[in-house]
Amino acid sequence: MKKPKNTSTVNKTEDTWLDRIVKSPYIHLGLAILSIFLAINTLSDVFKIIAIIVAGFIVIIAIIKYTSSQETKERLEKESLKRYEQFKYAYQKRYEQIFKHLRDYQREYKEISALINLRKINTIDDLGDRFKNLCTKIEIIFKIILDSEISACVKRIETDSIMNRDVNSWEVKTLARGQINDGDRYENDAKAVLIKDNTDFRRITIDGDNFFSAPDLLALHKYNNTTKNFEEYYRSAIVVPIRINRDLTNIKPTNNTNFDYHILGFLCIDSVDTFNESEEFSLATHFLKSFADSLYHLLEDFLRHQLDKLE
Repeated sequence: MKKPKNTSTVNKTEDTWLDRIVKSPYIHLGLAILSIFLAINTLSDVFKIIAIIVAGFIVIIAIIKYTSSQETKERLEKESLKRYEQFKYAYQKRYEQIFKHLRDYQREYKEISALINLRKINTIDDLGDRFKNLCTKIEIIFKIILDSEISACVKRIETDSIMNRDVNSWEVKTLARGQINDGDRYENDAKAVLIKDNTDFRRITIDGDNFFSAPDLLALHKYNNTTKNFEEYYRSAIVVPIRINRDLTNIKPTNNTNFDYHILGFLCIDSVDTFNESEEFSLATHFLKSFADSLYHLLEDFLRHQLDKLE
């Protein structure tokens, strides 16, 4: 969940033992019984009358307190049940929306896959145009999950022989970006940048991390980014690799590289908001990995068809 922009501290004071005695209807009832006992055992008629009057008054107060206490308890239980039902309904609607947009994503995905296999997507720019629709649907889904405006993009590694060359020379370039963006971000997408100069891509590709997840980028000890003044566009980010385990492919690395995965690019989401280390942010990170896995197959099919043309 998002970090609250304004936080305030409310000092809660607990009742003292004296407060609890004064408020308790059971104490009042006990005092009434004691007053009646004193009245019975007191020789003076005047004191008997006074004790009985006091006892009656205390009994009335005890009844009122008990009735009020029960009414308050029932009211709080009803309010708690109402809040729970509202919470459950909100989450139910939330996940209904997510599944609806997941179905939209699936339909778009199948359409792109069919077009690739029919050789109707012939250039990387054509593929980028279709991936733009997928990125937009990812933005909508993660906006619901994180309750924040989200930007999504797909980065592809600009390397002729990904598994063979020195990883420090690898470059990455934006293949597609969702429609929920301003013009400046599209301008920054025009050029390729070195992976090693960007903390998020470097950690995955060079350091061997499975993903990069930062709910607050400005809180990191060290974060490098080739986007100038990146904090104007986003302050939190999740980056996951578009890859597959090398054992599941026929691609064998050479030149002493020892990667366990064949990686084609990255799927990234970011936001101008910062977040707490919450279950939602952790869920978003792992959920995004499933989208990246699906994108690998589209990219791999497209590249395979491009290679077939060259042969």
